[in-house]
Amino acid sequence: MGVTGANAFTPGSPPGRNPDGGATDIARKPNYDFERRERERNKAAEAAKKAAAKAEKRAAEQAAPEAKAEPDPERPDGS
Repeated sequence: MGVTGANAFTPGSPPGRNPDGGATDIARKPNYDFERRERERNKAAEAAKKAAAKAEKRAAEQAAPEAKAEPDPERPDGS
């Protein structure tokens, strides 16, 4: 009886691949520098997103009190 599934040898297929086309569980060579740069880029993008949201919130809060600070012309006391 022959071997079937991911361990089956298919002539002409590259080593490290199963016949279904997916990669097998072969360990890969780590690329620490690339992974570190990816983490740093993701962290910087998240920080920029937070900073933009914070600046937007701050701008909205500054616009709201200015609108309230103007006297109401319909009120006799001006507030």
